[in-house]
Amino acid sequence: MLFIDEVQDNSQLQSEMLFNIFMEGNHPVVRQRFGDSNQAIYSRSGVTGSTVDTFPSTDSSIRRALSNSYRFGPSIARLSNQYTINSIHGGLQGHGPSKRLCEIDRELSHTIFLFNENNVESVLENFAILINEEIKQDKTVTSQGDFVAVSAVHNTPTGKIQPAAHYIGHYHSDYNPKSNSKDESFCTFAECLISGKSKSLGTGNTSQLLSHFASGIVRALQLCGSEVLVRTPNKYQHIKKQLSENLNMTLVFKSLSASLIDADSYLSSCGWDSFIQEVKKVILGLDSSITISEEANAYLSWPSCVSDNSYNDNNPKDSNVYTYITKDKNEINIRLGSIHSVKGQTHTATLVLDSFNRTYHLKALKDWVLGKNRTEHQISKQSDRLKLHFVAMTRPTHLLCLAMRKDIFSDKEILSLQDGCSWNVVTL
Repeated sequence: MLFIDEVQDNSQLQSEMLFNIFMEGNHPVVRQRFGDSNQAIYSRSGVTGSTVDTFPSTDSSIRRALSNSYRFGPSIARLSNQYTINSIHGGLQGHGPSKRLCEIDRELSHTIFLFNENNVESVLENFAILINEEIKQDKTVTSQGDFVAVSAVHNTPTGKIQPAAHYIGHYHSDYNPKSNSKDESFCTFAECLISGKSKSLGTGNTSQLLSHFASGIVRALQLCGSEVLVRTPNKYQHIKKQLSENLNMTLVFKSLSASLIDADSYLSSCGWDSFIQEVKKVILGLDSSITISEEANAYLSWPSCVSDNSYNDNNPKDSNVYTYITKDKNEINIRLGSIHSVKGQTHTATLVLDSFNRTYHLKALKDWVLGKNRTEHQISKQSDRLKLHFVAMTRPTHLLCLAMRKDIFSDKEILSLQDGCSWNVVTL
C-alpha cells in the first residue's frame, strides 16, 4: 500500500517515476494520494505537473473531496474559500480551532489594514495592537502563540525604486531576506545559532535551532578541509549517528544541544570560549584526520559585530522578528517571511502583506477580496497568485489580516468590505 502526500507539487518526472514503479503492469499496489490543487505553489520554470498521472484524478468514482479543516473556524474558511481556483463541493468548511490551542471560542475581528506610502511601517505595530486587543484575556496565547506576517515577495526588488510596499523590507526596514533562505550561509557560528534560536522562538519546536547547530558544525568541518557529512540532508541526525559508537562524544554532543535549548548564557560572549572548546571536541570526533584551521577558528570565534544584548531573556533580537511591547509589558513577537516559507505551518494569527511583481498582488486580487463573482478567464489569469494567497490565508487558527494600499479602494468599496464581506477595516 502506497500513500503519497502533497501530490499537487509533484513534477512530471516524480509522478511518472512513482506511476511506473507502483501502478503500471498487472499487479498495481493500493494507492492513496493526498493533495490540494489550490495549494500547488512550487511549480517553477521548466518543471511541469503530471500529464501521465494527473492529480486530482479525472475518475470521479475514486476521487474524494475533503472539505473540512480543523485548523480554523467558519469565518476564516469563508474568507479563504474566495481564493480557491478549483471549487470545493459545499465550500471550505472550518471546524476548528482545537480547544487545546486556545480557549477563545468567539469570532475574531479579521482585519484589513489600509496604508499609504508614508505610514507603511506602522502596519506591523497595528497588527500587534490588534492581537493584544483580541486575545489579551488569554495570556497563554499572547506569550506562546505564533504570530506571522508574510508576503509573496520577500527579497529586495531590483531595478528602479518603486512606491511602498514592494516587499517585506518596506514594512520592516531591518528585514534580512537571506536569513530566511534555505541555503543561508552565515559568516560566524554564533550568528548561525542566534538565527536558529530566533526561528524556534514562539513555536515550541527546537528543530530549527538544532538544524542550525548541526549546519554550523558541518561548516566548520568544511573550513578544516573535511568532507564528512557535507552532503547529508539531515545534518543533526547524521552527526548523532556518526558519533553513536563513541559514548563520550555522544554525551558531549547531547550536552551541547541541551545547553543551547536551555542555557541562554551560551549565546553571548560570556562563556563562549568554553562552549566552543566542547564544539571543537565534536568536530575532531567526527573527523580525527583534521586539525582546526585558522579559518575555522575565525568562524567559531564570537563575532565583534554581535553584541551581548543580541540574545536576552530567551529572545534573540533577530532582524526578521518584529517585537512589540504592550502597555502592560506583554511582549508580542511577529515572525516575517515569504509565503513559500510558511507552507504547511499553523499560526495563531497571520498577516498577509501586499507586495509587488509587475503589479501589487492583492490589488490584482481585489475582486476576490471584495467577494465578487469572477469569470473563468479571470481565475485562469490569476491562478498563480490565487494559489499562493490561498496558502497564506489558510495558515491561522484564530486571526486573519491583510495589509493593502488604501488608494486601491474607493470609499464605496471600503464600505462593502465592512458590510458585505465582514472585514474589519483599519485605515492607518
